[in-house]
Amino acid sequence: MATGAERSGAVWELGRLYESMGYRRFKMSRFEEYALYLENEKFLPAGGIVTFPGKGGKLLALKPDVTLSILRSVSGERLPKRIYYNENVYRCDRSGELREIRQTGIEYVGEAGIEAMGEVTALACESLAALDGGYILDLSHMGLVTALLGESGLGAAAQEEALRLIGGKNSHELRRLMRRSGADEEKTELLCALAVFSGSFEEALAGAGRFAVCPAAGAALGELRALARVLGGVADLSHIRLDFSIVNDMSYYNGLIFRGYLPGLPEGILAGGQYDNLARRLSGAPGAIGFAVYADMLEKPGAGREYLADVLIVSNGNARAALAAAKKLRAEGRTVAVDAPEPCRETLVIQEDA
Repeated sequence: MATGAERSGAVWELGRLYESMGYRRFKMSRFEEYALYLENEKFLPAGGIVTFPGKGGKLLALKPDVTLSILRSVSGERLPKRIYYNENVYRCDRSGELREIRQTGIEYVGEAGIEAMGEVTALACESLAALDGGYILDLSHMGLVTALLGESGLGAAAQEEALRLIGGKNSHELRRLMRRSGADEEKTELLCALAVFSGSFEEALAGAGRFAVCPAAGAALGELRALARVLGGVADLSHIRLDFSIVNDMSYYNGLIFRGYLPGLPEGILAGGQYDNLARRLSGAPGAIGFAVYADMLEKPGAGREYLADVLIVSNGNARAALAAAKKLRAEGRTVAVDAPEPCRETLVIQEDA
């Protein structure tokens, strides 16, 4: 398992990876017009937006997102556009505290067919692998989820609630909602099965045929099968899982969505998907797909770290000898902590100063 320091250093190499695939860097200011975020609030993660008045009476905001700005910037340009970024975004947490979050990621703006899906998903795998070889990438498909919700007979409000319950794998409450809404038992059990369906990509995909109850659901499963064939030649499928509880807002996300995890981190460090509806609305492009890596998670003290350093030096009051030993070890490429309270891989005890 990679150390926190190794992961943090690897984040800065991701730009080279993206450039090697023809992606070009996008840079933006810290501020955008608030109207952009207000009109697309559902697309943004939870958390308040920090606003302030600008010149001419326009209300500005510290940017809480990069994707919206990218889509607006490519309006009318020749497609596809391959863009990557390494930016800070600003969001308020639930307590109202302002947080600065480092993100790096990519956006493919253009027809999001199977080639684009394969390219972006493969880059998501490579990004995670660069941070830690023990990564997992969970895949889902909003086309399948929305198709089954559409077949359920639920009203719009109940579908939104069902989507939330699917995201929490809460099949018990989902069953209660379906029965309360008058859905038949077969559709109820099918949606509840979807909420808890997960497994290794190839094996789970082989057992997902039961969800092809309508043309839209069948088309979504067909895309996932085509994606598996594409990725089979460029990615290690043993690191990819199918999990239909990975969901997002139905009005923006319409196809493939994914979330990436690293050992030792309690939350997903990578998130993304296909958002054709938003792309058409903001840029006139036929589609878009991309992801963000939440690099700030790697910069938190102890994030994903088993040891503080390679060697713990116990000085026994002999600072001169301890610092000399530390210098020698660092020259050998090893990390060192002197008289630290946290565990290290090895311990070197210095004799007491005479």
